[in-house]
Amino acid sequence: MSYEKKAEELQEIINQLEEGKNFEESIDLFKKGVELSGECVKLLNEGKGKLTELKKTLEGLEEISLEFDEK
Repeated sequence: MSYEKKAEELQEIINQLEEGKNFEESIDLFKKGVELSGECVKLLNEGKGKLTELKKTLEGLEEISLEFDEK
């Protein structure tokens, strides 16, 4: 499931909790919300790592380009 889908599901859980449910339903929803938020954080961290690697690659290409221009 994508980050966007998980975030949407998390928002639905928040909305349901705000509406007020019985205690058992609230506990189950809260538990699912905690799991989803953890999955979202994991996906965001993975994305951050990919962006960092891409940035390093682009910086490396920029350095190569500058070296080529100077010769």
